Amino acid sequence: MKELIEGTAEQCERISAYFNEKRAQLPQKFKNIPNLYTLDDYLIKNKSFQAWIDWARAKFAQMHPELTGIPGDRYFVGVDSREGDMGGFHGKIAGGFFFIENRAMAIMLNSRFIDNPLLRQLELQKSYIHDSIHYSTFRRISAVPPAMDVPFPVYRQQYGINFKNPDGTAYSTVSATRRAPLSINLNLLMDGVTDLIASAMVKELSNSNSFVLQPGLAQEVFHDITGATVNFDHYERARDFHQTVLTPTRRFLEFWDKDNTLVPLLLDGMLTGDLQRLQSFFNERTHVDNSWELIFKM
Repeated sequence: MKELIEGTAEQCERISAYFNEKRAQLPQKFKNIPNLYTLDDYLIKNKSFQAWIDWARAKFAQMHPELTGIPGDRYFVGVDSREGDMGGFHGKIAGGFFFIENRAMAIMLNSRFIDNPLLRQLELQKSYIHDSIHYSTFRRISAVPPAMDVPFPVYRQQYGINFKNPDGTAYSTVSATRRAPLSINLNLLMDGVTDLIASAMVKELSNSNSFVLQPGLAQEVFHDITGATVNFDHYERARDFHQTVLTPTRRFLEFWDKDNTLVPLLLDGMLTGDLQRLQSFFNERTHVDNSWELIFKM
């Protein structure tokens, strides 16, 4: 995790104190989840899952020096979904990475819907990989200029390859995705790339395990977590995520990335906050010096 805090010495001290206080506490949302365990505690009860976590962390180290797995005491696993909720990454209880608290939470798939324990573990593995990439993404925190009248005097100036102004307006707005595949919102692109990387890792892991699944919901869960592009007739929430996040991301990559070199550059930019290699990539593709701003800033 690479996080920079900018401002005067006094401002940096106040910002650091604020984050330290928040990060010493559980998010309120976590307190409302029954049967919630830290990953460390979960692994004590589910020792077979330890090998998969170790595999992911070793893989991270091979992929990029700034990519690390979320520590086990900051990752939380909810093992019982609410009755009637399928749980998992696409469940009604939104888990994911919580930036201010620097913690993450995943809710396991509900055994009432998915009775295959190995598939439930594989889906949890993908959530851990996905959230670890968000955890590792570069952040630049700045103090709002004194002249600005805002309710909160701190803002996240940079997250990965996207930026914000002190007033909260984004460098890359949601409207950029309407121009896909020429353009795309940078936050959406980062989430899409994160999910594609996580799916590729899970697919590699799944190849070493035996999954015999009948057509239906369980098979669609497997397709979702391994990145297959199929119709999700039984898994509506997965279908929505694919349509709104993964389809625009794939279209953008297919348009710009003819030689499969862009995703590693995007991951590097996300983890380091350095856009130079990405900017050079788009300048070479377009033969325009300020192509990054022309494509993404709006």
